[in-house]
Amino acid sequence: MSLVKHLNSDMLSRCQDKRLEIDMRAMRQSLRDEDDRETYLVYPDGGDRLAWIHTSPIISDCLTKKMKPDLILKVLRENIYSVSYIQQLKKK
Repeated sequence: MSLVKHLNSDMLSRCQDKRLEIDMRAMRQSLRDEDDRETYLVYPDGGDRLAWIHTSPIISDCLTKKMKPDLILKVLRENIYSVSYIQQLKKK
């Protein structure tokens, strides 16, 4: 969550690890246009918006964590998946 806050903030903050700071600045730059405006504001139907989401809607989580694969099996069986957090982003 702190990475999302850092990349979405208007003020750039410093990082102790120089390489990490370079990587974060590159990620932040990819979310903004030449005039430092967020791309989701410039291109409402196509810009990028970074957001932290809870682990529960991530269907592939069971591939990297020790947990039951119930969600991914349900999605594969039904071939339906609703991403409800996108609606939450649009309200902000």
